[in-house]
Amino acid sequence: MVKRTLIKKNESGIRKTIFKSSDVSIYEDLENVFTFDIDKKLYTTDILEAVSYLIKNKNIHNEKFWNLEINDDMNNYINPINSLYWLSGGDDFWNECNFRWVENYELYEKKFQNKLYDIIENSKTLNDIKNNLMKDFNLDVFYEFALFTKLKKEII
Repeated sequence: MVKRTLIKKNESGIRKTIFKSSDVSIYEDLENVFTFDIDKKLYTTDILEAVSYLIKNKNIHNEKFWNLEINDDMNNYINPINSLYWLSGGDDFWNECNFRWVENYELYEKKFQNKLYDIIENSKTLNDIKNNLMKDFNLDVFYEFALFTKLKKEII
């Protein structure tokens, strides 16, 4: 079992480590914005993108960081397209199928971005975001959307 620690905030330095494990590091800057370093694959200040990526990771469930409170300043760093990429399958899906994300992201954005903003507005913690994403953006939602939407195929 990997030892995981929740590190208390201190007021020195530009960036404070508030959570660190072998898979996830979360930092907070002087503007009270979180920066996530996940699996050395995703480095982002977008809390919605980070949670979207984390809920797809089967090894990360009952971590203490889920209870971290979010603030309005963090909303300024949200780009729904980033979250939708991971929720719709991320690299595993988009690198293996005949469709390209870059040609289809606007369809996803038009359909789902307002719901993502609603989730952020109604969330107080990372756990609230996670639970709402899992409820409102499950596999069935994306499968149904893909069936009834004409995704643009990659031209080879």
